[in-house]
Amino acid sequence: NNVESEEENLRVLVPVFDMINHSPEPNAEFFREGDRMTVKATSDMDANEQVCIHYSKSTVPAWKRLFSYGFCDTGGDSSSSGDDDDDGFAVYEDDAVEIVLGDRFRFEVSPTEIPGELIQYQAQHMQKMGAGGADDGNVPADVEFTPEIGRGIVDQLTMVAGGLERKRDEVVNAAANSKDTSMATSLKLAADLHEYHRRTMLTYAGGLREYLQEE
Repeated sequence: NNVESEEENLRVLVPVFDMINHSPEPNAEFFREGDRMTVKATSDMDANEQVCIHYSKSTVPAWKRLFSYGFCDTGGDSSSSGDDDDDGFAVYEDDAVEIVLGDRFRFEVSPTEIPGELIQYQAQHMQKMGAGGADDGNVPADVEFTPEIGRGIVDQLTMVAGGLERKRDEVVNAAANSKDTSMATSLKLAADLHEYHRRTMLTYAGGLREYLQEE
């Protein structure tokens, strides 16, 4: 576990913490008091209610949850078609996913933030398309965000989300056809990750679209 404080960032082994699950909406918090670790409720809890904490920055982006802890906290079922947005896949403000554009440009996006690098990339992409594929490299580093750039980013995110949907379906089919239980479980987790990324990107695109409509 990582324990963060104003003075230091420690990596410590606290076995009992392995029994406390992560939640993006935790009902408890943990902190260090001298040489002790303390877990404290942040709200009233019912009898037998599960105690959950937030695993902090080690859970963002989503692939870190899968890599470090072996789960995607979707709560949903990626074996479904994914058309029902009420199947348990929740997207939160602090969620973040990585988008790859042009096969080599990587940007980390979240439902509430537009990376400046992504704005610059989209401006340069639009300039390149308008110049018949030529790139004259004249896009300034502090390019101004415009509705046209915003709509272009929405289109990019929607396109990537469509690709993730196809990947999810391929992995779901592979899991269904696998005779190896361990492999099927791993594929199910991969499908969950694709679906989580897809939902986050669509949430981001939807929020940006609403913002542009209000302007």
